[in-house]
Amino acid sequence: MPEELDLVRSPGGAKLTRFLVDEGPASATEQVPQETWQGEVPQSVDALRAWLRSRTPGVDGPAGAAEAVHDLVTERVLSPGQRAAVLRLLAALPGMAVSGEVVDRAGRPGVAFSADSAAGGLPTRYTFIVDPVSGQLLGQEETLTESAGKLNVPVPSVIGYDAYLVAQQAP
Repeated sequence: MPEELDLVRSPGGAKLTRFLVDEGPASATEQVPQETWQGEVPQSVDALRAWLRSRTPGVDGPAGAAEAVHDLVTERVLSPGQRAAVLRLLAALPGMAVSGEVVDRAGRPGVAFSADSAAGGLPTRYTFIVDPVSGQLLGQEETLTESAGKLNVPVPSVIGYDAYLVAQQAP
């Protein structure tokens, strides 16, 4: 079910508003916990990996890295150095390869990088779409590649995607 999330953090707390795409608000605005990770996002890949591992132990594989990176980019606005560390972390994943130039689900040009894993239970391709100029993560997708298990979907099937549209610091 497509939804849009609007997360606004401030010194007084954070609020999240969920909207079902095409159907208006899905729920009332809710208070959400403050940032889960403490301190600055590291700018070296080794320090970033250790920092992310405190919350996502499986960060060394495609499934865990997808979860950790999703959580990170939805909680923080990353500097160019921090984005570079994220890209280096993703590049070091087992089986990571360039999939080629793509257009993301918001119509933006990008470069896709993918790695396969069955860590989530079914053979899945984890794809990260990156802006080739800024290094900003535009989105990520999960696609079943060999079997859908008990799901009644054809293979291949995209089973989840996120498009990251805006990340900015407010004054």
